[in-house]
Amino acid sequence: MLLFFAGVITGCVITTIITIVYSVRKAAAFKKLLTEHLDNLVKLGEEYEKLQKSNSTVPSSSIKDTAKNLRVLESKLSRLQEIGQRMMVLSIGIQQPSKNQTHSLYKNSLIQEIKELEKERDALIEELWESGFNPDITVINGDGSKERIPLRKLLEEALGVNNKDDKKEGTKDQDKKNHLKLVKDDEES
Repeated sequence: MLLFFAGVITGCVITTIITIVYSVRKAAAFKKLLTEHLDNLVKLGEEYEKLQKSNSTVPSSSIKDTAKNLRVLESKLSRLQEIGQRMMVLSIGIQQPSKNQTHSLYKNSLIQEIKELEKERDALIEELWESGFNPDITVINGDGSKERIPLRKLLEEALGVNNKDDKKEGTKDQDKKNHLKLVKDDEES
């Protein structure tokens, strides 16, 4: 009888330890994901603030066209910020374990919404790319240091664009590489 209770207590202790270790690891992964998303939002927010400042200091000569272009760019950047925030919230919901079939279906709808937001984000970034808009923005590096770089340079890095390879031999693989995209393929990295 004493061995039975010792076995039950040992099982409870082991289960508790496993649960604690699992929770700590999940919390660390969640914290890392959250910091990455917050860094991206900070970058977008700084660009948005810079646009607001530059919008208020436009000279009065040909203001209407310039102001209109800046308002369009400002609206695109603010929409990008909204998309980033929504994607962050959705990705947190996706990372939670499924509780039942209904919850899995709900997670599938979240994944679908993220894919739609990614398409919209890609289209907006491509429009910014094609507009030639190139202000200096402040980027926070992984070690916490800040660096000011042109927007187009950041987009080139993020999109995997290589201007040197623009017109080489026209194979289908190279055409795919030259097309703007947000996520680098694993094979290219």
